[in-house]
Amino acid sequence: MRIAGVPRPTWAFLALALVSTILAIQTAATSGVSDSFSLSAAVLRGIPTAVAFLIPAALFLRHREAWTTDRVLVVGTVLFGVVELLQFASAGATAWFDSVIPPDPTNTLPSPLNVTYNVMVGLLGALAPAVTARGLLAARAYEDSRHARRWWLIVALLTLIAGVTNILLLVNLSIDIPNDTVVIYFWLTVLTVVVSLISVFGWAYLAGITLVGWRSYEEPGAGWGLGALASGVVLAGLAASGTVAAIRVFGPSLPDQLSLTFLGAFALGYLLLIVAFFARLPAGIDD
Repeated sequence: MRIAGVPRPTWAFLALALVSTILAIQTAATSGVSDSFSLSAAVLRGIPTAVAFLIPAALFLRHREAWTTDRVLVVGTVLFGVVELLQFASAGATAWFDSVIPPDPTNTLPSPLNVTYNVMVGLLGALAPAVTARGLLAARAYEDSRHARRWWLIVALLTLIAGVTNILLLVNLSIDIPNDTVVIYFWLTVLTVVVSLISVFGWAYLAGITLVGWRSYEEPGAGWGLGALASGVVLAGLAASGTVAAIRVFGPSLPDQLSLTFLGAFALGYLLLIVAFFARLPAGIDD
């Protein structure tokens, strides 16, 4: 494709991706990287921030009229980038919130504004894959194959593992918490677990939609297959992350290097999503 033929939205999202990449590099440079582990973590953590806006860029590059034919899909893909920018801005937002409502120096509880902000970002992070999945579902051209229930069961199994292990984290309340703040910490933990579960369900929905679409011979097969692989990798990473966290609560401590696996799952998932949309996912959007 010639440069002159690149749609304007693609250029806009490429510019946002460039800005996000610069911000990710600046964050990694100022995060105090002291060894190979922290360097690897910074790189893997920065990849989703750097590439998130390339997802809608790839969508518009292959489907110039995407905003007209499937606005839900456009909104879902754009949310990936918006969430990454909001997560990057969380440190500055926290400082600003503390200036608006100064924290109580006698306890370590986060301010209500910080909690609200983090919950909002978490919910948007769950909406990104869920809304993207809804847009892909609307663009499908064929009915589900007769084995669709089997593929949904596989997704449900991973979702169950991730969900149960996240719920187990409710018992991970420190015994050193003062008695007058135990209830507050408990409900903050509950809120964190609920937001985490919603995120799991969002990725599970995307994994199920793309997997069933791929096995139902939607076109392009490579795009649907890559989409299923991308969301499946993230969902598996969420399940493994919850399992490791639960083991740490009830059993021996595990190496910190395992966290690189989970960060890598998100990084790989985002990269695979870009390739999936570049492969013309979904072909039905043009009909």
